Amino acid sequence: MKSRKFSKNVIKVASVLMLVFITIACNKRAERKLENTTWIGVERTVEFNGEEETLDEFNHILHFRDDGTFYRTYENGTWEVKDEKLVVTSYDGNCVRSYKIVKISSKELILEGRQSPALPFVGCVDGDENDAKITEIYERSK
Repeated sequence: MKSRKFSKNVIKVASVLMLVFITIACNKRAERKLENTTWIGVERTVEFNGEEETLDEFNHILHFRDDGTFYRTYENGTWEVKDEKLVVTSYDGNCVRSYKIVKISSKELILEGRQSPALPFVGCVDGDENDAKITEIYERSK
């Protein structure tokens, strides 16, 4: 009886450790795909209360450096991948946003985030499920 309980506990601990390892490995893989890469925004979709608006001429430049800094058309800051999300900090630490990494490949990056329209410094704090869902599609610069 004790050996069975011990085995179950060992399996539980091993499962948790494996999940932690997989998460860290996924984060590192995403970081490596982003490092020293320039992306060109091709589409931005804003969905709010069932209404969707697509901006086809979303031409932001997004560049991630391997030193943990980034450049976006209108801002500079730091970046990291944490829990399969891209977390960017800009404006001297006053602006922190998280984006779910929907897809990352050698050719395409798709990010999804929430943004509250009521925030005084628009887009500097993550919104919640009641706020607009913003999906940004980027292609790797050639």
